[in-house]
Amino acid sequence: MPSEASVIMRVLQNQSYVTAMQSFYGATIFQNTANAYTAIADAIATFERTAVFAPFDADVDTNNLSASALRGQTLFRSNRINCVRCHDDRGDNVFTDFSYRNLGVPINLEVREINNHAIDLGLRENPAVNNRREEGKFKVPTLRNIAVTAPYMHNGVFATLKTVVHFYNTRDTGGINPETGQVWRGAEVTRNIERNDVGNLGLSNAEEDDIVAFLESLTDAQYKNKTNNAEIAGVLSGIYMLLLE
Repeated sequence: MPSEASVIMRVLQNQSYVTAMQSFYGATIFQNTANAYTAIADAIATFERTAVFAPFDADVDTNNLSASALRGQTLFRSNRINCVRCHDDRGDNVFTDFSYRNLGVPINLEVREINNHAIDLGLRENPAVNNRREEGKFKVPTLRNIAVTAPYMHNGVFATLKTVVHFYNTRDTGGINPETGQVWRGAEVTRNIERNDVGNLGLSNAEEDDIVAFLESLTDAQYKNKTNNAEIAGVLSGIYMLLLE
């Protein structure tokens, strides 16, 4: 949104928000834009600190990991593949370092078609960023609940976690995309591609499965019995590929 005032105007359109804000911050809170904006930020931050937003009750939090997930956790933390360089699982356990990276994610041809073949430059699209070394970079996401948030990558090019892990493992070795049966497509943005800990990890198929099992252990309890979006995405991707044949 273009300004603090525009954010305030949007909030004022919802009477329940207005009533709640006035009850917590005073009847005159919206009379000063700066004060109202600060109060909104405070309200959001307060919510984000609650167990509703971040319950931390996944299997990984309760030490209820399967044998496969334990092996995957060991790999995840190992110097061999070093996932924790960007997805740190210690400290506050949010599984991201909040940095921006270009992983050389393959082009999603369907998305390109919808967007009139425009290239998404990622961080470089921000008007405040004018350094070409930021082209193609996207923020490293949290991995919490990743098993139920398909499709994956910034352009939704992968339907399953297995494909994501296989991409990390074989991007630079002529690997085959299991969803298409073809070698990985070229990167959407070819400059600034991350070369450390991505592209040639030397993982076996079983080790890839163990990492997927670990990632599945990051699902909050409230979502464990929900429909697995990744499975649905995988089925839809299969149907789509059949239609293309």
